[in-house]
Amino acid sequence: VLDETRYKETVEEIFEYYVQKDFADDVAKVVLFTVAALKDSSYFDKTIKALFKNAKIVDDKIEIILKLNNAFSKNAEWQKYFVTRPQMFDALKRCAKENGIRWQLRQGTRGRTDAGEIHRAGDGAITGGISVPCRYIHSPVTATSKEDIICAFELADAFLRQKYFERVLEAVCSGK
Repeated sequence: VLDETRYKETVEEIFEYYVQKDFADDVAKVVLFTVAALKDSSYFDKTIKALFKNAKIVDDKIEIILKLNNAFSKNAEWQKYFVTRPQMFDALKRCAKENGIRWQLRQGTRGRTDAGEIHRAGDGAITGGISVPCRYIHSPVTATSKEDIICAFELADAFLRQKYFERVLEAVCSGK
């Protein structure tokens, strides 16, 4: 690009024009292009804020989040945008280890939870996920291990009963 400043201004002008429109696939494409072209994922946040500006009730915001999720779900940059805070991840691992609970890190799959959307909604929230490995989750019959279900329950129970979340909250608020 010969003139980086003009290029950035042009990309931002296109972004501003599209983000004011009702959300649709063309808007999603412009947002993804902007993030990639400017190497700046803050445009996801700007998109959410612009879309939420006209949302009058919570249901409208939920509808926006669902549309965003649908439009961006297969995009790697969007998926990287929703990452569990290190304090939460470390606390979940520590809780499992200290309580002798088996766990494994979820490997890259296409499925995910609503934690990412909750993490960025409004002023944001600290999120973390505990999931059970399974196959064929959206079919009439799924396959999983009873032991994995028990371990997931035990981890959630220990995490809450032993107040790990309070420690995470304290660490995040103190900037640790």
